Amino acid sequence: MDYSLVVSNPPHAEVDAVKAAEVLQLAPAEARIKANYPAPEIWLAASSRDQLDAASKQLGEAGLNTSTLAATDLLGVPKQARATNFEFTDTHLAATVDSAVLELPYDLPGQLIYCKPPDKLADGRTKSTTASWVGKPSSSAMLGALSAAPKMESEADESELAFLDLFALVGGEERRITFVEGTVDFATRDPQQIRARLAKFVKDCENRFTHITCDRRMENLRVRRRTMVSTLDEMADRRKLLSYGSRALHMLLEGVSTDLTGVTQSELCARLSYLMARAS
Repeated sequence: MDYSLVVSNPPHAEVDAVKAAEVLQLAPAEARIKANYPAPEIWLAASSRDQLDAASKQLGEAGLNTSTLAATDLLGVPKQARATNFEFTDTHLAATVDSAVLELPYDLPGQLIYCKPPDKLADGRTKSTTASWVGKPSSSAMLGALSAAPKMESEADESELAFLDLFALVGGEERRITFVEGTVDFATRDPQQIRARLAKFVKDCENRFTHITCDRRMENLRVRRRTMVSTLDEMADRRKLLSYGSRALHMLLEGVSTDLTGVTQSELCARLSYLMARAS
């Protein structure tokens, strides 16, 4: 089935939690928690685009900034082409991708998306936390809590790596050049130094590229490492709706394409950010 999506596009204005709760079928306190989440997230899904356009309009009237997208658009986002080295020159950024050097002039239009999990403390805990997401109960038209599905295994440590995506038209083709903390040569083996140097690289890109803005909403985002979780609390699972890690999101993505079932939370957020920026 072809689904349309209502996607949160924070930051939001002053939120009328009561109005928002009516649209999302949540308690007002739960709607406010949703509004406080800093990163893009799928809130609603339905086969009727008109229905979701109406819901998006109502959410806007409640102070929430959202976009409506086709779920299949997630498949059209360029795949990551990982850079292994880079060099800033006076006129361009030279990025080595698949042994080829791409020259990216500083007046190139495009988009930067920075995803970085919180740094870990010495005991393995993270420096900051993000509240769990809640969703709405299912209805006949909108995708909500679904039947039980098998538990997914934890994803690899890939979900805990910081990266910078640079989307731009290169050689007539929309490219996604990705600088990953564990892939790019930052001339150090110290993990903390690598992440710090990636952060400096991000800042340098912001300063040098004159027609590219950087989406930092996924900076310090505490990511879940599973695309689906099982739960013993049916109501709690229903409230999560399409939060990352919920059964409903797993079933939605699987219904769109099996290529999406293993997508990490950072990757999903990056795709949503790219699509909303392109549509604006």
